[in-house]
Amino acid sequence: MLVLAAQGWGGHMGYGWGWMMMLFWVVVIAAVLWFVWMMSRRGGARSGWGPSTDDAEAVLRERYARGEIDEATYRRMLEELRRR
Repeated sequence: MLVLAAQGWGGHMGYGWGWMMMLFWVVVIAAVLWFVWMMSRRGGARSGWGPSTDDAEAVLRERYARGEIDEATYRRMLEELRRR
């Protein structure tokens, strides 16, 4: 494949644009793969795209500690979070 790229993919271009076009697409594909890999590494819920259950539980604990919700509501909401 590199020989074809060096020959311009047809042999009539010499060391013309063929190798540059191939290099361009290699860089584009590598960038897309890197982006997908980075997005898959993000922390989150099952889908990997949202806040984690731990974050939600921390917010719930803070609301309970501030007195915004009572104990029964806290336990019900905590149970609901852990079911997901």
